[in-house]
Amino acid sequence: MRKLFFFFNCLFFLASCSTSNQKKYKKYQGYWQVSPITIDGKKDDWSADYKDYDVKARLGYSVTNDKNNLYLRIETGDLATQLKIMHRGLTVWIDKTANHDEKTAINFPVPDEYKSNRPQTSESIKVIPNQEKMRWELMEKVADEYKYCNDYSLQGFKGCEGQFLLKEHDSCGIEVAMALDGEGNLFWEAKVPFASFMHKPEISRVDKGKPIGIYIETEAYKPNVQLPAQPKGNKRPMIRPSISVGGFSGMGVGVGGRNGYDNTPAPPQTTMLDGLEVSTKTVKIAGLGWAEQQ
Repeated sequence: MRKLFFFFNCLFFLASCSTSNQKKYKKYQGYWQVSPITIDGKKDDWSADYKDYDVKARLGYSVTNDKNNLYLRIETGDLATQLKIMHRGLTVWIDKTANHDEKTAINFPVPDEYKSNRPQTSESIKVIPNQEKMRWELMEKVADEYKYCNDYSLQGFKGCEGQFLLKEHDSCGIEVAMALDGEGNLFWEAKVPFASFMHKPEISRVDKGKPIGIYIETEAYKPNVQLPAQPKGNKRPMIRPSISVGGFSGMGVGVGGRNGYDNTPAPPQTTMLDGLEVSTKTVKIAGLGWAEQQ
């Protein structure tokens, strides 16, 4: 009788431990990627809207996954933010603990001083009172810097740390791409195999809703800004953006757009260079998605 009692006590203890393990983390909403994403800098194979938007950073972003890969995309139509990313880079931390454990990251593009083909020269930005001319001036500067964004670096991934050229293939199978579209938006995307940062090559049904931290960082860029001459007795001239300034599809400006931000207010914008000298950090706790029928 005592042996039987002991046996059932053990079963109860094991069941309790199993239940405890299953409830050890809060589950989050995840988004299953039905079809694989081609990492080419184009957004044709992504859904039209973004799941999240950081007003301060002026970045829209989404996190999805299939069984083998985590997919990330980031977009901004704000010219100052684009120029900041071109010069000072963009860092995306991937935290499998969702507990602000910043060990694993993709740096793309890398800051100017680490680029393999960029002349190490300083840049000056001349403020032009005419907002349309200023807009084109910034667009040209973004396009000029884009051609030097050919390097990315990895840290914390299994066996593939270091800096790589985009045309190279790291041993982890991580892919990154970035492009400027015809509407003035900067589009960034990445595919990250689970095998590169988790203890297994693919997820399963038990991982549904498991939290994963995605932290997006931009670093302040402080070029030499040349202000126009001021008429005597007048205050510093302000360049106030119209609907098209800072993004042609409503990203980073306080007006609606086609990317899912119609009701999202943007921060007050006094000049087209707002945000250039500001570092930002976007924190997202995402859930892993799962589809029962694959």
